[in-house]
Amino acid sequence: MAVGRWIAIALLASAGQAAAALPATVQAELPGLRAVGSGAMRWFGFKLYDATLWRGAALALDEAPYGQTFALELNYARSISGEQLVKTSIEEMQRLGWRDPARLSRWQQQLATVFPDVQSGDRITGLYLPGQGARFYFGERLLG
Repeated sequence: MAVGRWIAIALLASAGQAAAALPATVQAELPGLRAVGSGAMRWFGFKLYDATLWRGAALALDEAPYGQTFALELNYARSISGEQLVKTSIEEMQRLGWRDPARLSRWQQQLATVFPDVQSGDRITGLYLPGQGARFYFGERLLG
């Protein structure tokens, strides 16, 4: 199952929280996105972050996610090093079925150049743009 589909299912299953507005820089790049689901990520009972999935069109879980623009916003509740964010992201990709070592290595190197250390209250928003790839924002600032 594709990563985007798992994210969408997880967020829709926990929908119900009121989502805050996306950063203005993200809204300017992708006008018309709306929150379609949100939830909290906890690990052993400790809240790590709140996540919100943003889409421009109605979400159909049986659609291939890679033909549509979406944003995933994470609002952190704890301090986490950029190194740990990268490591955990790659582990999650592997858990969801990505197995190509060369691709994972390339993604790990790219993520290491953009993911900062985060503190409670920090927000990272990842945008997926079909045919272009992903962009990451730290608050209002484009990371890469």
